Amino acid sequence: MSLMRLLPASAILMAALSGCSYFHFTSNVAPSRFSEYFKASGVEPLTKEDLIKRDDYEILGTVSGSSCQETDRDAPPKERLARKALLEAAHDAGADAAVMDSCVEMRDSAMCVRSIVCYGEAVKLKGKPQKAAGESSQEEQEDSGEKSDD
Repeated sequence: MSLMRLLPASAILMAALSGCSYFHFTSNVAPSRFSEYFKASGVEPLTKEDLIKRDDYEILGTVSGSSCQETDRDAPPKERLARKALLEAAHDAGADAAVMDSCVEMRDSAMCVRSIVCYGEAVKLKGKPQKAAGESSQEEQEDSGEKSDD
């Protein structure tokens, strides 16, 4: 390749890279609240069946989370928000997992026109560290017939 062909491409690349230096990111989440905002992601949701298969855990206590519709004009409550609040409550209790028992919809309480409340148990897992979401262990891969490149 000749130098004359590379010169326009490199000029465009340099202009694109220098343009990024003026970009500023803003968020509605204050930097001091990042860990608070994402704390539910540190708690693994488990089913009762998942827990029965394990023997390396401790139940820390009952936890709950809710989603509230305060007035008729507000958005209706969402179960996913109540479940997220339950995971946050489990995190606050020192758990790294939570078993959700049930979610109940309530109407006309003192604070909410409608609300959804989810109940469960905060669980502290012992033994080997838990894997990140989406990862599978070597044993799980062998059970499912997948092969690892390791």
